[in-house]
Amino acid sequence: VPPDAMYTENAGMQDAYAAAQTRAAQTCAGPLPHPGARARLPIQRPFTFGTWNTQSLSVTTFLQCKTLGFDALGIAETWDKRPEKRACAHYICSEPATADDKAAGVAIMLSDRAAKAVLGSGAVGNRHCWVRLRTAGPTLFIVMSYIECKGRRAPGAAAARHCFDKARKCLEKAKDGDILVWMGDMNVRLGRDTECTGHYTIHKETSVAGLEMVQVLRDFNMCAASTFKAQRK
Repeated sequence: VPPDAMYTENAGMQDAYAAAQTRAAQTCAGPLPHPGARARLPIQRPFTFGTWNTQSLSVTTFLQCKTLGFDALGIAETWDKRPEKRACAHYICSEPATADDKAAGVAIMLSDRAAKAVLGSGAVGNRHCWVRLRTAGPTLFIVMSYIECKGRRAPGAAAARHCFDKARKCLEKAKDGDILVWMGDMNVRLGRDTECTGHYTIHKETSVAGLEMVQVLRDFNMCAASTFKAQRK
């Protein structure tokens, strides 16, 4: 690629990023009320989901999240002690991280079209939050969770049960007919080819903590959707 072309491309990317920064500052300049239930998400364009464990949420990372382009981006480990300062129609957050749980804090960042369709939102503790969106079809009920772990060790059965019980409380807020979407950083192992998982899991066997997650999936008639399709390497 000629150097001039590379420079032009990089300059264009910088301009686009600067524009995105301006939009982000305008849309999340301060606390805003939800626009209401009149808007509906169009179905012509697929609704996109993503998750990211950001390990703190600086201003730069916050702006990067905006540029990723997901309709609903679940963010784990915001480490945010004052999440209400960021709260707006585009940013649904959990309760604050605490001194004894500094790695906590989750959020759901919404696109412009998703933010206009918010019917309600909330949080259960500082590791789970939810948002309900009106669409042209069934209503979407999205939950973001971050399951506690100790370093690289998976949570024990008791700790996992406590955390998944809070996720369950979020899911129970959904109404009949809602489509449930549960995403997050789960920190468990799910085995292959079970009633809730497909063939493309990383692990062959389900861990002790994973059994707690499987029970929640069963109770709400859900499956681990990402395990039914081969992931890009």
